[in-house]
Amino acid sequence: MPSTDGFGRLVFNGNMGSIATFVDRVKPWILGARADGQPPRVLLVTAAWGQGEYDEAPLRAALNAIGVRSEWRDGFDRNIVNLCAWHAHQAMLAERAEVGAVARELGSVEEATRRFYVEKTAFHAGRLRDAVKYARERIGPDFSLGGLPVHEKDAVRPEATQAGLELLGRVLAREIGHELSD
Repeated sequence: MPSTDGFGRLVFNGNMGSIATFVDRVKPWILGARADGQPPRVLLVTAAWGQGEYDEAPLRAALNAIGVRSEWRDGFDRNIVNLCAWHAHQAMLAERAEVGAVARELGSVEEATRRFYVEKTAFHAGRLRDAVKYARERIGPDFSLGGLPVHEKDAVRPEATQAGLELLGRVLAREIGHELSD
């Protein structure tokens, strides 16, 4: 719905993988932001982007492609304005050595935590792939993670009364369920 207050729209990118997809999805809101029918203006806030991600050229090109035109005057785009908070933050860190040291330490901890998480996730994903492959080889090609029971079936039925393949299926389902929980 077009804005009638003249203030436009506030749009957040939740790390959508593709700039083109992001701009395509927000196009109706961006183009409908001006109640007076004039072309919309855009303010880019790149404060949360990391080093190497502050280049807004691809985003600017995608906005130009949907009809938000750049208006270059005196070397600056006056219609798609980049706040460039990342640059200001970097300058402040350079000027304040003690703050820069804390920021680098926090960055190091963040990177170590991220690496651990990625390795842990890759480990568990590999185990799940192996478990599903094993189950398909033993139980049949129709075995799927989506078909696993949410809760254990026939909990009071003694396992000794089950056929071997049924028992194997229950054991695998329980173990894969534990793996998913991990």
